[in-house]
Amino acid sequence: MKKNEKQIRHLRWFGIPKLLPYLKPYAKSFLVMVIFDILFGALDTLTPLFQSFAINNFILPGTLAGLPRFIILYAVTLAAQVTVNYISFYYSMKIEMRINHDLKR
Repeated sequence: MKKNEKQIRHLRWFGIPKLLPYLKPYAKSFLVMVIFDILFGALDTLTPLFQSFAINNFILPGTLAGLPRFIILYAVTLAAQVTVNYISFYYSMKIEMRINHDLKR
């Protein structure tokens, strides 16, 4: 393999495979982070669905019937989104700081 090909191959993965041994002690935290990232992605897809529901059921017909229930459900979904996002970022920062500490040692 030529030197250029080897450099290009390393650029493709941005050196992440070299960091995997340092990530191993934090595998559980990493798994929690990934699960919450996936959950956040699922919750994030609900936002356009809520918006289209509001347009189709409240704005176009010009009615407010069922609006309080919709607002409560939307607020709960947003609160869940914020909570899941916070937990995901918390674990990602925790892992980052600990790996940086390990690398400095």
